[in-house]
Amino acid sequence: MNTKSFYNQWLDSVRKNVPSLENPEDLTASVMERIENLPEKSFVLKIPYWTSVLSGAVACGLFCLLICEYNRPLVNLPEKPIVATTVKSPLPEKKEDILHFLKERQQRVVASHKLRMQLAQKY
Repeated sequence: MNTKSFYNQWLDSVRKNVPSLENPEDLTASVMERIENLPEKSFVLKIPYWTSVLSGAVACGLFCLLICEYNRPLVNLPEKPIVATTVKSPLPEKKEDILHFLKERQQRVVASHKLRMQLAQKY
């Protein structure tokens, strides 16, 4: 059914049922009585409202904490830079030791590559 035709049917039915205005005071009194007798909104209907109010307040609080944390000054840095004196370089210092280290590293890479090729051929 078309929405416009449904609306037109409803509008025609409303226009046909015109209230009698013989006693306008009685009509007004009955309307006011019906309005007064409407049931109050129950607490169950108010729960989503208060839940949204509470979650909005929590969101605002978290946003304020985020802004405060963002604007907080950094920790005071020491005047002297910290130098790592105990860290030892993984590379040897002498030229002969460096060449030996590089040869060992190359042998490990070649061995690893050979092992991968063997496994690839098996599977």
